Amino acid sequence: MPQTLLAVAALFCFGLLAFGKQRHEHDVARHTIAIEAELAAADVARARMARVSQLAFDEEDVVEDVAGRTGIRVEPSDSPLGSDAGEAGPDTFDDVDDWDDHTAVEAVPVGRGELQFRAAVRVRYVEDLAPETPAAGPTLTKEIEVSVVETSPPAGRVPATATLRRVVTPARVDALAPDAP
Repeated sequence: MPQTLLAVAALFCFGLLAFGKQRHEHDVARHTIAIEAELAAADVARARMARVSQLAFDEEDVVEDVAGRTGIRVEPSDSPLGSDAGEAGPDTFDDVDDWDDHTAVEAVPVGRGELQFRAAVRVRYVEDLAPETPAAGPTLTKEIEVSVVETSPPAGRVPATATLRRVVTPARVDALAPDAP
């Protein structure tokens, strides 16, 4: 009888050990997927920020004849934030503020499936000497904010998010300087 009880206790202990190991492996897999989702959200945000920030500061900086331009603008333009007439989407945007209030859903392949993210862009004027402070009107400094949120995470997992901010001015030498010999 005592040997039978010992055998039953041993089986019970091995069962608990097996279930504990399986639970640990499941937790590790779930954590790994959450990390992958966070990295994917950050990649989407970086790609969107790169696409937005490579454009001209605003409509006054979109010029056909760059060679005829001299100096850097010192007065803010009066063009409003947002897309201009004839600009229907990202493929037709020609300056940073055209992206203001633009939202799109992007799919990122992960393993055998994909993750869906909503990427939203906000552009606002900020104070020239205090870029963390919103400006009441047009200035020579804009803040671009790209926010990315996972649209449908699995049950029990918090949606992956990423937010990037960048301050831009019209003094972007890389966009205005002619090619060096």
